[in-house]
Amino acid sequence: MPLISTTPTVVDGKEYPYFLVNLSISPYNAPEGASVALRLTPYRNEELGGIEQLPDHAKAVSLLDVFAVAQNDPAFEKAVEGIMTTLQTFINDKQL
Repeated sequence: MPLISTTPTVVDGKEYPYFLVNLSISPYNAPEGASVALRLTPYRNEELGGIEQLPDHAKAVSLLDVFAVAQNDPAFEKAVEGIMTTLQTFINDKQL
């Protein structure tokens, strides 16, 4: 399932409507603390197969205190909750 941009990047008349995602979640020294680094790289499907990506147009999000940000941003709080719940389910299901 591709992640679809709400504002696709257009370069040389070509639309790049999807995002490749690199996500890193790292705990830090507080019991409930975590930092997040998110990089969204626009891409499109090529006519002959494969993908064409635009690394120079990537969008980066870096947050040092995820839970503090989540307290003031309901959309972000929902995203963090969904990611963490999904990861915990995966860990449980795979008995990791």
